[in-house]
Amino acid sequence: DVTWDSCSRDGDMKCHSHLNITDADIAIDHTWDRNLLPKCDRTEDNYFAKNGLLFSTKDELKKHLIAGIKKGQRSFEVKFSAKFPNQNEIGAIVQSAMQGSIQGIFKTAFFGGSYQMQLNEKRKTLSIIIK
Repeated sequence: DVTWDSCSRDGDMKCHSHLNITDADIAIDHTWDRNLLPKCDRTEDNYFAKNGLLFSTKDELKKHLIAGIKKGQRSFEVKFSAKFPNQNEIGAIVQSAMQGSIQGIFKTAFFGGSYQMQLNEKRKTLSIIIK
């Protein structure tokens, strides 16, 4: 259900938490007549699985963020396959990744270190925009 894939009110942040998901996943916040549509229980075309954005540990997330920041990437969208870290844990991971990236490749900061983050705890998805 791509109509649900807007993560922010102002439209700055897009997400894919409802794109190519299974019946079990969509049933978290949708209901439908299951007799009208074919059953979906496969995940290989899920946005996160297909794009290597499905993580099971906080360390995997941190490595992904550092690698992206070093390449100049400013927006990230990921999904957790295991227990979802809480907001404070994720904030610490993002801050650490930003600081590590800056120290490793720049003598002066190229951004002020602020970020916008959107968590969807039900779906275990996270969207981040670094400013």
